[in-house]
Amino acid sequence: MPTGYTSDIKDGITFKQYAMSCARAFAACVTMKDEPFDAKIPEFKPSEYHAEKVIELHKELELIENMSIKEASARAKKEHEESVRSENEFFQGCADLRKKYENMLVQVEAWEPPSTDHIEYKEFMISQIKQSIDFDCHEPDKDGEHTYGYVPKMSGDRWKNSKISEIKESIEYHKKEDKAERERVANRNRWIRKLCESFDRMEMSDREKRFSEIR
Repeated sequence: MPTGYTSDIKDGITFKQYAMSCARAFAACVTMKDEPFDAKIPEFKPSEYHAEKVIELHKELELIENMSIKEASARAKKEHEESVRSENEFFQGCADLRKKYENMLVQVEAWEPPSTDHIEYKEFMISQIKQSIDFDCHEPDKDGEHTYGYVPKMSGDRWKNSKISEIKESIEYHKKEDKAERERVANRNRWIRKLCESFDRMEMSDREKRFSEIR
């Protein structure tokens, strides 16, 4: 049975057409795997996401560095209050979900399997609910641990220094990722270019061979 790559061979496609369609199965063209088989392989362009983030973060860094301690204190207070509110909403949502899970668990445990063949089925339903409770129903930690995103109370000076350090780390991260992205795309384009060059050499060799035979 023909595959998605070989189905057009019956229509008389050329070696180059077949080879280019197969190229999309490889990492260099992985983003084209869902496109039509006759779609032309373009020159790939790197994502500008990380480069744009670097610019954005530099602007934020400049803003924080020029911020007064009074302004920083206000920002620190606001971020702390917002994180506490968000955390309370998160744990309340977990508590509400736990009630729904436990209500369903009571109903499942009270259900009598109609035959011995249904016992495993009941046990499965119970295990799924218990696993979901363990995974979804978080509770505030007795030792004072907080959820991700919680911002503790800080002085304006401490908040400002922490923010500057955080932004600088983010800048370095996005610089590194931007460089890696551009290297990946360059390698992909190099792979495609060498592939096309090999086809050109093959076609040139075929033309020379036919010319030689005519002579």
